[in-house]
Formats: sequence, structure tokens, C-alpha cells
Amino acid sequence: LRLIDERRYFNNDLLWKHIGMKVQATQPGSFLVESVERAGPAARADIRAGMMITEIDGQRVDSLVQLARTTFTKGRGESLTLRLVWGERRGLVVYRSEGEAKVQIR
Repeated sequence: LRLIDERRYFNNDLLWKHIGMKVQATQPGSFLVESVERAGPAARADIRAGMMITEIDGQRVDSLVQLARTTFTKGRGESLTLRLVWGERRGLVVYRSEGEAKVQIR
């Protein structure tokens, strides 16, 4: 029996397949949403590129592997709750906003 490195499976490809988005780790416990599939589950939950994910299902997530593994444990039709932070520009001022989004697994 030979085990493979879990990073080869629990990665952005799995996130794209199950929720239609790719992320980049920026610091422990924070992920930048890099891209969102048009009309995919993340897009339907109003998640946009540039948003930061700080929690998943109420828990801090420290690695891409952990984020993808948590997504994988959900079945088709179940939802993940993502805690998000983003900036909104109004004129010359950028306001920080926070919120949650429920993303349905496909």
C-alpha cells in the first residue's frame, strides 16, 4: 500500500469541482478568492473574486488542504457556510464589509 500526498487531491481542483471557485492562501486562516465559475455554486451565493474567506462552517481553516477536505466531507446538495470579508469602494473611500454566504455543494 502506498499513500499519496493529500495535497494532490485536496486542492483548488476539488474546490472548483464541488463549489466553483479557486482560492489562494494569504496568511494562516485567510484565503483570497481568486476566481469564481460563472453560474457555479459560489457565484449563486454572491461570492466574488477578491473576497477573503476567514471561516468555514464557523471554524477557522488554516490550510487549503483543510478547506478542500471540509468541502469534500459534504454531500451533494448540502451547504457550507463561509465567513467573508471584502472591500466596497464608494467614491474615494473603501469600506470593509463582512458577511456569510451559504454555498451549495454540487
